[in-house]
Amino acid sequence: MTKSPNRKTQIIGCVLALFTLSCGSATAVAAQDQSGEIQIHRLEIVTEVSAITYKEPGLMEESGAMVGIGGSYTYRKGIMLQAEGVFKYGQVDYDGSTQSGTPVTANGIDNYLFEVRVTGGYDFLVSTTTITPYIGLGHRYLSDNADTIPNGYQRESNYLYSPIGITTKTALENGWFWGVTVEYDVFWSGVQKSYLSDVDSRIDDVENDQHKGYGFRASIVFQNSTFLIEPFFRYWKIEDSDAAFITALGTPIAIGIEPDNNSTEIGLKAAYIF
Repeated sequence: MTKSPNRKTQIIGCVLALFTLSCGSATAVAAQDQSGEIQIHRLEIVTEVSAITYKEPGLMEESGAMVGIGGSYTYRKGIMLQAEGVFKYGQVDYDGSTQSGTPVTANGIDNYLFEVRVTGGYDFLVSTTTITPYIGLGHRYLSDNADTIPNGYQRESNYLYSPIGITTKTALENGWFWGVTVEYDVFWSGVQKSYLSDVDSRIDDVENDQHKGYGFRASIVFQNSTFLIEPFFRYWKIEDSDAAFITALGTPIAIGIEPDNNSTEIGLKAAYIF
């Protein structure tokens, strides 16, 4: 019996089909580059501010603000290649409960987020709009330093994913452009490390592998040749992890999972272009 393709394979196939259709328009966009309307080499210094909320439904919630700095390099001449990275810091407030149901709250928990991405695609013209379908690879790292909570501990989250999306760019007046980006993030794998030794030095730290989930992004951008401003929305939904043994001095004492969770980030990105 022939198996039907899974959702990840179908999404990637659709994007590759868009790339094939766009190749015929690459020459027209390259000519536009040579006229100076599109930068072939582009660097950006980026700042971001955002509000982030992380939830494990029925168990706990963290929310707070983050600020970040980063940069990107983009090459485009028909083909588009981009490398980008951002580092963010913030403090979140915790609202949850112990296993016995006792409410637990805490404020000012340090969070660190680091993300790098490489993407590639093709530019093609539809009337006065440049449309760029793209695909790539990304890594997201988040450190949640909740060891300040009673019976709390530091957690590290690592996601490996492929961004797949479309971005547009339409000319306005006086050298300004506007556009939209819509992106689906194919989640390949994740590792959640919990530093349980923060609770009791006799308990060993544990790692849980994650395999199922997805991400989504959307934004609107306004820019000229020097400045860019971009309100954005980012979302992750990750399902229950694999189970792993919790050990004390090397002896298994329990089995633990990283529960189903989601995170939402709404913010504003600003960049200086050169």
